[in-house]
Amino acid sequence: MVLTHAGEEATVSCKTYLAAQMALAWLGEVLADGDRDTARAALAETIPGAAAYLASWRSHVEWLAGRLDGVRASTTRDAARPSPPPPPPASSRRSRRTGPPRA
Repeated sequence: MVLTHAGEEATVSCKTYLAAQMALAWLGEVLADGDRDTARAALAETIPGAAAYLASWRSHVEWLAGRLDGVRASTTRDAARPSPPPPPPASSRRSRRTGPPRA
């Protein structure tokens, strides 16, 4: 078990996701017999950038909302609607001409 101490979520699980990615990177280094202290130091360098991004999450959401304005999202209701059946294969369509099929 790797405890991440991501903190309480205020929105979607962004902190949890970022903490899990960092924990997986560190764990991968440990499992591959890498230098865990070097991996930890490299990951520590990413913390200020991640913290700054998370501190201004509202502005990121507003920017994204502006980009998505007018976009229609597909819903589970849309997915539950049956699709129209595909057309029958050409070989099973009736010919307009009369008589047996040509060889």
